[in-house]
Amino acid sequence: MNTPIRLLLPALLLISTGSSARADFSGEFDLGTGATYSNSSGSFGNWSYEISTYMGSASVTTTNAPLSLSLYTYSDWDVPCTASLTYSAAAFDGTISFSADVLTGLTVTVGNGSETIDAVDNTFTFDLTSGDTFTISLTATGDYYWHDFGGGNGSYISLPVTYTSVISNFTATPVPEPSTYAIIAGIGTLVYAIRLRKRHSKGQ
Repeated sequence: MNTPIRLLLPALLLISTGSSARADFSGEFDLGTGATYSNSSGSFGNWSYEISTYMGSASVTTTNAPLSLSLYTYSDWDVPCTASLTYSAAAFDGTISFSADVLTGLTVTVGNGSETIDAVDNTFTFDLTSGDTFTISLTATGDYYWHDFGGGNGSYISLPVTYTSVISNFTATPVPEPSTYAIIAGIGTLVYAIRLRKRHSKGQ
């Protein structure tokens, strides 16, 4: 067996073993069919939600999730009302990104709490380590003031706050696995072997 042929065999082996080891992450963040959750707490798949309200209301709507979902909070008086959605544990190392049309009252906690917010297009982008959890929360806090009608008469007036934030463009990008690098190496070796073979043929 000449040198070019000997190079072709390991290249094909690398490509075949690499492609078979690739994982599919398409269903990793599936939130199921669209629904609105306004109860205190619950879970579905790898996700859980928690609604915390007093003198107000909140809900999580999973329309076409995870590509699109919305968090809603309404607070009367000065008690915070929160709707949160938590992903239990990532099964891979990689990057998560998504857009939010309203940032006011919105927080994202990832693993140790690191996060990056692009204020230009309202996009969150952060690194995810296998085993990390991340939580998307929307909190509204109202207020109140005392209105004096005179003569010692008056009443407290509430200043309610309402937030609705739509999450969209959810993207999960795993860090390339060793098998992916094997594919790249295999293709490179294959190209080199073909070129070497052509040179060998011209030299005869």
